Amino acid sequence: MNLLFSFFTLILASNTWETSYYDSHTPASFFALSEVNAPIEPGQFNRELLNAAVFFATNEFRARKRLPLFKYSPVLEKSAELHSGNMLEHNFFDHIDRKNRALRTPLKRILSCGGKDFVSVSENLVLMNIQVLGPGNSYFRKEGKLVDDKGKLLRTYTYAQLARKMVDDWAHSKGHRKNLQGNFSYLGCGASAVKTEKDGLKVVYATQNFGSKK
Repeated sequence: MNLLFSFFTLILASNTWETSYYDSHTPASFFALSEVNAPIEPGQFNRELLNAAVFFATNEFRARKRLPLFKYSPVLEKSAELHSGNMLEHNFFDHIDRKNRALRTPLKRILSCGGKDFVSVSENLVLMNIQVLGPGNSYFRKEGKLVDDKGKLLRTYTYAQLARKMVDDWAHSKGHRKNLQGNFSYLGCGASAVKTEKDGLKVVYATQNFGSKK
């Protein structure tokens, strides 16, 4: 299950990923880290590491297009993570949060997180399973467990693989690609916790918030 949504408005060696690490890595050095290339364990999901992986995967894409790389914004990451968490908690997938009028739009969420100096913003969303499925997103149930067409337990993506898949899916959608290639300077990416669907698939919501300042 991969769902996408776009919105445009004018106006390490540790188990913990720290904000200060963003400035010390390039996409190449980040994706060389062993923890980034480790399979995601749903019970020990590192949300901050996935946030960083999506950020650096986006800058990888920008570099291939010979576009200026985004600067990391903790404010945009906070607003992105806020929205992903709210979508998970209230079981919706939309840029419009109808549960909280103060957080209704991307701009309102960014302002609520301290982003008063942003004059234009943009948002990408994705809801994506963390398990690697077969052709046509196929999977099967065997003895209460999800397996592939050979009967093997579904494996999970690594943080690097999942982040790059998210960016690749966005890049193949016109609206999302416009945001990825947009004339913005700052980016923050935020994932939700892992959610187990009724069919047993494990998914995460992820939000990208882009912005330009005055």
